Amino acid sequence: MYEQYINIYQKSRNAKGYTQEKAAELLDISLESLKAYENDRTIPKPETVARMIEIYGDPKLGIRHARLALAALSEYLPDPEYIDNPYEAKVKLGWLAEWASEERDRIDGILQDETLTGEQRRERFREGKKKYAAS
Repeated sequence: MYEQYINIYQKSRNAKGYTQEKAAELLDISLESLKAYENDRTIPKPETVARMIEIYGDPKLGIRHARLALAALSEYLPDPEYIDNPYEAKVKLGWLAEWASEERDRIDGILQDETLTGEQRRERFREGKKKYAAS
């Protein structure tokens, strides 16, 4: 049976039973901003997502948000629907953030001397994938 798409932020809000108006008030954001997040017109800032997690009581929203915000890396993020232990999700997200930071620093260095070939980029990505899978 066809299941209608529900935005991740809307799904968490609905699970808590809040109206958009009540959620916007609790989150201290405009109703228009909340509607933009829930209609996929924009992605909320991390601090807004942190408040959503706290107010909605949904720690898995953080992983859903990370998967959305980092769509290119989403296949390497754990699927929150299959995480029984929120600590496991936190550890994996911590590793991913560390790896992304290291990669950003490497890329900054490479951009300065422009020596990375396409194959080298693919190899670095494979290395990161292996490292993440092993964690």
